[in-house]
Amino acid sequence: MRISDRDKKVKKYSEKFRYIGAWFALWGIPFFIASLVYLFDPEMMITINGIATNDVKVKLLITLSTFLLSLLGLSLMFGTKKYYGRMYNRSINSPMHTLMKKIEKK
Repeated sequence: MRISDRDKKVKKYSEKFRYIGAWFALWGIPFFIASLVYLFDPEMMITINGIATNDVKVKLLITLSTFLLSLLGLSLMFGTKKYYGRMYNRSINSPMHTLMKKIEKK
């Protein structure tokens, strides 16, 4: 069975995003675990803009943002081929891609 050029490009495209997802997960998960420790310890202080605070809202914001970073990384790592195929098709049909092709032809 022959693999088409499009399938090769989708595979390369998905490998790049899986690599990026691995880095997001690699950095996001430990920070998420650390932020949970900060969230549940009322004595821990967090420095925001040079001001030390132990406000629960700030801790919750940090926990939420690190959770989203981890979730993004894991979703990129474990995305399906169908998902990456759709992403690739959208990037090919984007106005920026069309503009770049016109510039390359000149």
